[in-house]
Amino acid sequence: MQGEDSQSARPPDADSDSDSESSCSSDDGTYAPFPFAVERVHLDISFNPGTTVVTNTMHISPAHPGQQLGSAAESCKQLVLDGKKLQLLEIHLDGKPLPPQAYTYNQRASKLTLHSVPSSSFELCIKSATHPEANTGLQGLFMRAGIYAAACEAMGFRRISFWPDRPDVLSRWTVRLEGDVAALPVLLSNGNMTAAGQLPGDRHYAAWEDPWPKPCYLFSAVAGKLSVHEGSHTIASSGKQVAVRIYTAPMYEGKRDFVLLSARAAMAWDEAMWGREYDLVRRSSSSSSSSS
Repeated sequence: MQGEDSQSARPPDADSDSDSESSCSSDDGTYAPFPFAVERVHLDISFNPGTTVVTNTMHISPAHPGQQLGSAAESCKQLVLDGKKLQLLEIHLDGKPLPPQAYTYNQRASKLTLHSVPSSSFELCIKSATHPEANTGLQGLFMRAGIYAAACEAMGFRRISFWPDRPDVLSRWTVRLEGDVAALPVLLSNGNMTAAGQLPGDRHYAAWEDPWPKPCYLFSAVAGKLSVHEGSHTIASSGKQVAVRIYTAPMYEGKRDFVLLSARAAMAWDEAMWGREYDLVRRSSSSSSSSS
């Protein structure tokens, strides 16, 4: 719902609240499974000077239908998401806007609580704004030396969008990045690039898909003026060719050969030690003042 709740309408405060534990932990601090599965997520990030808008569309279902999860999970009938220093703009549940009384955003506790959600699968879309240029903590989405970057480990994703920010929630991700083509000619995220193109107003976009479920702390995004150095790696067991691209800020171009060598060595070590082949068609790495 657009801006009707006073907590969601005002910009994020500057309180230095600490990152708190994830939702639905047991009273005695022992592990309790999250009662929902976020099966798929589509993240749309629109970079704009001063304010970046993030639209997060999640496909959610009960994690263990019909299974008893213990008192802590049984008592967690609401959906509680983490979100730190975000400006909440809109919430839609199965395509319908939620009224303000249907949720509470406690900014000091960094928690968004939906008071009642369907007992079956549903789609939740949350639109929020963040301010990377003002983020000096280098957690979440921030800008440094003109380059946007995301740092999510261990609990940084809650500064990008509302999410169950805990390592046991694994999802399949698609990501669309959009920005000014002159200021942000390179738009990178996890997985394989599936689409790219021009938009009105001298803007452009890039779409990415990661085929493997992963936790939010592995989410990555980089946008800015980066040069690219291309190489390749050959999988020893299968002969598969993997394109390797190293993106660098201008002041770090002298390090790109070392980064390329390191990327190849890391893939070769995984093959030799664990028998694990690199599972994407391309590997992209960045080396800049804001991300590595």
